[in-house]
Amino acid sequence: MHRRWETEARYYETIMTTDLWGECVLLTFWGGKLSRLGGWRTVATGEENINKKLTRIEDDRRRHGYIEVINDYGRG
Repeated sequence: MHRRWETEARYYETIMTTDLWGECVLLTFWGGKLSRLGGWRTVATGEENINKKLTRIEDDRRRHGYIEVINDYGRG
């Protein structure tokens, strides 16, 4: 599952996937749309915590003025 949020100048993305051992991980990417600044992080959350973590991220993004962008390859 891939989701993306944007403001006029910034973006934030999450990708839920599995690692080499079949464990659920959450990849997060963030940065400026007009600059090369940004970063990423991999969090081994486990399947049982992934929905809580995604809900918290969605709430944080909305609170900071981000809008979810819908794309061609799935939700977000």
